[in-house]
Amino acid sequence: MADEYLSQNTDPERLKKIRAKYDLPEKFILYLGTLSAQKNLPTLVRAFSEIENKIGDMKLVLAGGKSHNYDRQIDRAVRQCDLEDKVICPGFIEEEDKAAVMKLATIFCFPSFYEGFGIPILEAFAVGTPVVASGILPHKEISGDAALFFDPNDSHELAEKIIAVINDNNLRESLIQKGLEQVKIFPGKKRRKKCWGFLKI
Repeated sequence: MADEYLSQNTDPERLKKIRAKYDLPEKFILYLGTLSAQKNLPTLVRAFSEIENKIGDMKLVLAGGKSHNYDRQIDRAVRQCDLEDKVICPGFIEEEDKAAVMKLATIFCFPSFYEGFGIPILEAFAVGTPVVASGILPHKEISGDAALFFDPNDSHELAEKIIAVINDNNLRESLIQKGLEQVKIFPGKKRRKKCWGFLKI
């Protein structure tokens, strides 16, 4: 939950340790959650391939545990796009480390085809990381105007939204500030009651 993220230590020394622990790059686009089919990660890989030569040393980090056989689809997309040296899969992130990993990210991307609620979006908001998310109803309901949305079947639109956040500092700061305000709408107890049993990441 986002309020639990806020209680975690994300001071500079802690961030340095977490970066080293998971061997994270200096700049990266992050997905954090289960690597499963509903999460639509090959589309994110293809979108990244469209812009990776325009964004310097930015990497794509796909963090989380793998569901049965789905890692093969991700691996296939990475190979097809020739991104073996640009896509990093650090594996499962310990619960007490998630806020720091999220805060280290340049952008959090949540490209799911469907979700029950979308808690990771609130967690990104809580630590001041801008969000690009698929334009499904749960994401729009939870985000208001604090995230950029895209058609989950359109990797080109996703690429455009990612590069807009990277290149436009005003847009980036606006999303961060809106996210910090948006997360206040969902107090912990209310959010737990609404979310319980719907989403497992």
